[in-house]
Amino acid sequence: MDVAIPVSQRTSFGREPMSELSSARVRDLLYGSWVAQAVFAAARLDLADLVADGVGDIEELAARTETNPVALYRLMRALASAEMFQEDSPRHFVSTPLADCVPLVGPSRSPRSSPPAW
Repeated sequence: MDVAIPVSQRTSFGREPMSELSSARVRDLLYGSWVAQAVFAAARLDLADLVADGVGDIEELAARTETNPVALYRLMRALASAEMFQEDSPRHFVSTPLADCVPLVGPSRSPRSSPPAW
């Protein structure tokens, strides 16, 4: 039977135990690509502008972006976990200051930023 070893007691090839900082860094490395993809999708769909303009309901966002509401809700929840949006009531989102930093690459091409180089 495998027993989970607390982070404070884990070692890597006989070295010092893994610190909480190291654990967080590994987590960031593992999840970084999906966060980048989610942010890119949000930029392509102009979600930051739509939510900033008061369109926070998933059904309305899905209609405006011509996307599946279930899939869009999953994307918005992922972005909320990355602190880009906040779900202030069930299936309704508001933007955070982080959302204002996302460059747009979608149809509106807001003058507030330039497209990313990815």
